Amino acid sequence: LRLPGPRLRLWLALLVVLCLVLAAGYRFWLRDSSFVAVEDVKVSGLTTKDAERVRAALTSAGHTMTTLNVDRELLEQAVAHYPVVRGLEISSDFPHGLTIRVIEHHPAALVELGDDQVPVAGDGTILRGMPVEGRLPVIDTDVRARGERLSSSAGLHAARVAGAAPAPLRSRIEAITARKEDGIVVQLHEGPELIFGDGRRAEAKWIAATRVLADPEAEGA
Repeated sequence: LRLPGPRLRLWLALLVVLCLVLAAGYRFWLRDSSFVAVEDVKVSGLTTKDAERVRAALTSAGHTMTTLNVDRELLEQAVAHYPVVRGLEISSDFPHGLTIRVIEHHPAALVELGDDQVPVAGDGTILRGMPVEGRLPVIDTDVRARGERLSSSAGLHAARVAGAAPAPLRSRIEAITARKEDGIVVQLHEGPELIFGDGRRAEAKWIAATRVLADPEAEGA
């Protein structure tokens, strides 16, 4: 193969220099330039009573960014002390828009902490102050908390079982307890006890229980 001539080598060198200049301009100027500053922050998905404060925190953090340099970690830190926030879905709309959808925890059960009965999510997150709609099962077992999460093994497994329960059956759960020989036990209103063992594969166990309960041959069991 013949080597490129001097003229072609000059054009290739100029092209490389131009690419480096453009890359440096993007990295050190345009990426954080006011030309692409976030001016319009849209926050959706909030139902908590702290919705306005969560929205304000996200909006304030978003306005420090550009659409070419969105800092997810900073947005997550802005709402880290709101346990109701499970996650964020973030998308930028060039040149000035930022859209954030808040994914909330949903109450799965109630636990007694001190003198209060508070809702918890299926992963054991304590949702203090979050409004509860409808009837929730009560976890009637050893419940301890560290910070904003349940810390006792029995409480965490019970919360996992409650969180995985199908909605039609969750409203029929009277209590969730823990027995040494059986592990997590769910008592249904006018129904049988469901013995889960631990909280692992809770969704699969609920599917199995639902199929048995729906089988006409299991009536009266």
